[in-house]
Amino acid sequence: MQYSYQSALMEAYRPFREVTADALDYALAQWGVAADDATRARIRDSYNHLDPYPDAVETLTRLSDAGHTVTVLSNGNPEMLETLADNAGLAPHLDDVISADEVSTFKPNPAVYENAAARTDTPIGDCRLVSGNAWDAAGAGSAGMATAWVDRANDPFERIGVEPTLTVDGLARVADELA
Repeated sequence: MQYSYQSALMEAYRPFREVTADALDYALAQWGVAADDATRARIRDSYNHLDPYPDAVETLTRLSDAGHTVTVLSNGNPEMLETLADNAGLAPHLDDVISADEVSTFKPNPAVYENAAARTDTPIGDCRLVSGNAWDAAGAGSAGMATAWVDRANDPFERIGVEPTLTVDGLARVADELA
């Protein structure tokens, strides 16, 4: 994440997959770990096979059934996100997948959230970002979105940005609150 922040601040955008590859190479060098190209590729490929939280499909279904448009908004590049959504079994439960790549910067830059509102043809104040990342909820709130922060670890909220509209301890609670 630090590399995505640096890239955005330096206005030197590169797709998320490239940024994470550089971050991996840095981490390996920092810890003095030798890894061949095949090992590096296997580690990078793990992004394509992340397991969703157990309540993800049920929550997405409940939100959709309640009339909400269910969209992923991520710093990941489009190909990465589509592969991940397919592999995690979430793609059938999504109306769209939106990447920060479309505006050549990363969250929490307001342009990413504004683009999502434009892509869904929804006023930004009528959009709600649901995230397990406090910094993401703070960024979306600062851009004018309603937010739901899924705080599974009972962490304190960020000191910069707008506090979440809703704080819950799991995804299912988002559906409970918005039903």
